[in-house]
Amino acid sequence: MPSFEDYRAASIDERVARLARTPGEVEAAIAGRSEADLRRRPDATNWAAVEVVCHLRDVEELFQLRFHTIVALEEPRILAFRATAAELEPWRVGGAIGHP
Repeated sequence: MPSFEDYRAASIDERVARLARTPGEVEAAIAGRSEADLRRRPDATNWAAVEVVCHLRDVEELFQLRFHTIVALEEPRILAFRATAAELEPWRVGGAIGHP
């Protein structure tokens, strides 16, 4: 897995290409797995696959809101990274289908 420094050293084109590969890689990693497998946490400190996928969904929704807000407003108010579920709910981030 590349480090933060590896990503920093990558060109914009390499970063965009990496982002473009992610959906296919996630799909391949979870294909054919049972619901029980996807919900099982590997240990007490790591997330289950379904939690990782839901996190990716929620972060993508949150960043879409941020990007659109930045473009649309002269002095945008941006949601914090550690926003609570109650703070995110009006924005419909993760709220449309719920968290696992």
